Formats: sequence, C-alpha cells, structure tokens
Amino acid sequence: ESSRCRSMHASTLRLSGVYLAMATLAFGEVLRILILNAESLTGGALGLNGIPQHTAALDVALTVGITLYILLKMAGSRIGRIMVAICQDETATELMGLNVRAYKLLVFVLGAAVAGLAGGLNAHFTFFISPNEYGFERGVEILAMGVLGGTGSPWGAVIGGVLITLLPEL
Repeated sequence: ESSRCRSMHASTLRLSGVYLAMATLAFGEVLRILILNAESLTGGALGLNGIPQHTAALDVALTVGITLYILLKMAGSRIGRIMVAICQDETATELMGLNVRAYKLLVFVLGAAVAGLAGGLNAHFTFFISPNEYGFERGVEILAMGVLGGTGSPWGAVIGGVLITLLPEL
C-alpha cells in the first residue's frame, strides 16, 4: 500500500459528523462509477439480471432481527460504551489511552458488512441489482434514516428506516 493511500485512510478516519458523512457518500459515488465502468463483470449500467431467488420475506425479517440483536448486544458492551465516548469527545477518549482510529475503522467494517448483507439479500429477493439503485440519492435517503431515527441506538436506524420507507407510500 502506498504512503499516499495510507495518508488518505488516516485523513478519512480523522473526520467526524457531517464531514465524515460527506466523505462516505463521495466514496460510495466513486465506487458506483467504477462498477458502472466494469461492464464485463457487473453488467455496467444494466446491472445483473436473473439472480436466482434464494431469499424470502421471512429470511429478510430473520436476518434483520439477528443483526439488530447483535448490534444491541454490542451497544451495551465495552465497545458500545467506547463508541459513545468517541461520539461525545474524541480527544478525551484518545487521551484515556484508547485507539480512536481503530474503533472508527471497526465501525466502518461492521457498517460495510451490514450493508453488504442487505445488498445481497436485496439482490436475491428482487432477482436484480444495478448500480443505479444505490446512487447518491439512495445514499442520502439511507443517511436520512439514521438521522431521523437517531444515532444513539440501533433502534434509531430501524425507526428511521420504517418512517422513510412508509412516508412516501402514505
């Protein structure tokens, strides 16, 4: 890994709040464009069609329940308390001898794992996946789910997701 990439990773992990959200959305958009240009592998703008359906609504509900259970257990653990401390005051948390960057990286990895699981379930549930489904607008919508529901608990994302999903339908 080059020193330039390492410094970019370190710079991103120093961000917080709105700036971190903007950097995450920008990275997602860059990744989406790369996927659009990899036509032979990803189907490009047309996406992948004919994905076999290995997922039913019960599978999705069960996966959401298990994921929520794990996240709630994690929120009540030492890691959850450290994340609350980082959210309240990064500098003080670092001065207590905790590696803030490592915990932020852990959250990024866990978030990516949950997002990947959700994308895989969605692809098998709908037979189709396209980079256009997950563009900037969808990223802002997902971000709004967390902001609307609150970020203090995993339940906030669930409440925000339900509200953002149901409001347009109503």
